[in-house]
Amino acid sequence: MDTLPITNMQVFPVREPKGKLRAYARVLLAEQLQLTGLKLYNGDNGLFVSYPNDPAHKGEDYRQLFYPVDLNLRDSIEKAIIQEYYTTMYPELLSLPLEEVLARVNRETDKVVKTILEKRLGGTL
Repeated sequence: MDTLPITNMQVFPVREPKGKLRAYARVLLAEQLQLTGLKLYNGDNGLFVSYPNDPAHKGEDYRQLFYPVDLNLRDSIEKAIIQEYYTTMYPELLSLPLEEVLARVNRETDKVVKTILEKRLGGTL
């Protein structure tokens, strides 16, 4: 089954992050459905996308308002947001092959970006 294509996306980085929040995002699927309130966090296992929670829910667990049921769609949304985040925050990464950046970004933290930039710029940051 084909997933809905991402036809537009906006990522709004947090310029001075406090805690794990790195950016907010908005995604348009197939020019028909817009997802807003997405957040990009830097967790223990790297960057990940969080979907909005129900603010009216009173309980210890979280109840998401919406989320992709299909794993392929979830992965494509997450990869696209992470790629746009790094492109916005670190334009130097544009000169690297996309596969290299995505492979590292999905499994590591911001330390990878520092390492890539140091290699590209030939010095220590």
